[in-house]
Amino acid sequence: MSSREISIDTAPAKRAHAASGLRRVTLIPIIAGLLTAASFLVLIYQENRSVQYRIEATEVWSAHQLKIVQSQIEEDPNLKAQYTEEQMCFASALRN
Repeated sequence: MSSREISIDTAPAKRAHAASGLRRVTLIPIIAGLLTAASFLVLIYQENRSVQYRIEATEVWSAHQLKIVQSQIEEDPNLKAQYTEEQMCFASALRN
């Protein structure tokens, strides 16, 4: 009888160990998948941030260039007259 008790007691232990191993086998791909998804989200976030910084830099550069052009127009009377004429033509074209 004692051998029978031993075999009964060891069987659940083997099943529990097998179930634990199965849990590990399924848990590892789940964790790897979650880490992969998180890395993709970080990558997308960084790409969007990069695009936003690029847009901001372009806007700052354009504003800087506009200031340079405006200062040159203000200094040169011929350029000022030409600029005023072009603005009038542009405004009339927008109205039509």
